[in-house]
Amino acid sequence: MLYKKSLLSWCHLHALASVNHSHLPHPESIIISKASENDLTVFKNNWATLKNRTFFGDKIYINQEFIDELYIKNNSEVLTPIKAVKGQSHALKYWDRAYNFQFSKAVSTIGQPIEGFFNWLIEKTDIQRASKVRSIKGLQVHIFGKLAAAFLNIVFEHLIHIRNDNGGTGATTRFVAHTIQKYFADKKKPIVIQEFTKPATPEQNAHIESYHSITERVICQKFQFDDLI
Repeated sequence: MLYKKSLLSWCHLHALASVNHSHLPHPESIIISKASENDLTVFKNNWATLKNRTFFGDKIYINQEFIDELYIKNNSEVLTPIKAVKGQSHALKYWDRAYNFQFSKAVSTIGQPIEGFFNWLIEKTDIQRASKVRSIKGLQVHIFGKLAAAFLNIVFEHLIHIRNDNGGTGATTRFVAHTIQKYFADKKKPIVIQEFTKPATPEQNAHIESYHSITERVICQKFQFDDLI
């Protein structure tokens, strides 16, 4: 897939991403260009050598000579919505209208998830907010820093760390029990990584230790419970 998204008035972000059904497209390559640089030129300079690909893009990528050459040299094709032909007779326009509409709709539907990728990127990083940037280098740091943060979010989105103590005495008690470890190991999504603190170091799990202390002081020590149900 191909797409260009305006980040600021003087730069564009171009992404090459593969279809990832039911998920965000998987970005393979991201290019930052000047806003004045033609989108097709960016494609030619960065992705025109890729072989055996099917690219989906918008009408800006229509250049029949280049598309034919890409197919002959690399066995790659570029599919875009069909652009109206200037000077075409009304009869031919009417004849091709149904096909052109359905083809264009199909191409746009396949390419639509990339729009979702950019919306997700903006939502997660607020990448378009760069009012304090005063130089090209500063802009580069801003953009690539935001992109790095976004991709780390993807990596750790389905990764959960659970930190436990060592379960007191006995190698098979509480959190170190084989049943607990097997339960975590068998989970596929989210992936659960079980960690253990070092003995006699409650500060390594300070938040939950503090919570337990507050719970004991505010609730457990003030009430008498006949059972735990």
